Amino acid sequence: MKKITDPEDLKLLHHLINAYRDLIRERYDYSSIQQRIHIPPEIDESLVNSFREYFLGYVYPTPEKREEIEEAFRSLSHYITSPSKMWRLVGNMASAVFRFGRHFPAALKAGFISLESYIDANRFEHRLLQAAKEKNYQIPLSRDQFESCIVSIPRVEANEFVETVYALFKSLTDEELLIKTLEIMESVVQKMLRYPDIYPAKDIDGIRLGMEIIEQGYKMFRPYPKDVRLTAVKLIRENELDYLDRLYEKYR
Repeated sequence: MKKITDPEDLKLLHHLINAYRDLIRERYDYSSIQQRIHIPPEIDESLVNSFREYFLGYVYPTPEKREEIEEAFRSLSHYITSPSKMWRLVGNMASAVFRFGRHFPAALKAGFISLESYIDANRFEHRLLQAAKEKNYQIPLSRDQFESCIVSIPRVEANEFVETVYALFKSLTDEELLIKTLEIMESVVQKMLRYPDIYPAKDIDGIRLGMEIIEQGYKMFRPYPKDVRLTAVKLIRENELDYLDRLYEKYR
């Protein structure tokens, strides 16, 4: 996650983030979705509204919140690029499976999906910034200008971002796995707190933020049975791909 330091670039990036947030609000308006694609009867307006708020709160938050998340996840990413750091916290694979159960590998992976979705969103934003600069666009961008920045990104890359988001939401539908994931992450945090000379506070904040993202997703889906959750996640994917289909067709 490359940090932008140029004030003008940062201002433009924040403008692009807010423009994309506006699109998310439109895209996850229940009546708007109804006009474009079929919504299964078991998916109510309340759940669709929850999708929108989750997107805006955790996948695509405000620029101010995003800076906080970026700093926290920058620390968390160190544990992915250096597995030895993680094993020092949970022990070897055999002992971890014995302690946390057979779901340990899947639960550990689920704990990092929120980071992966954020990294992809961050990469997507930087591609938008690059496109806006290449086109010499100035703030405020018109709707057409902003959309032209999106379609300047190869469709295959846009699809990859959708699949990452889909993976995040799908991971939030497995209640048993989420509970185990949170148990593991809490254990990791407690061990880090015991060794402040080794594990800085910002690393702990990164893991706690990952826990918050998982917890809020768990609360979002908890009132619904498993089959409705899976149907809902498929709707998210369909809605995202429908938006891209229409947008890329418009500027083809």
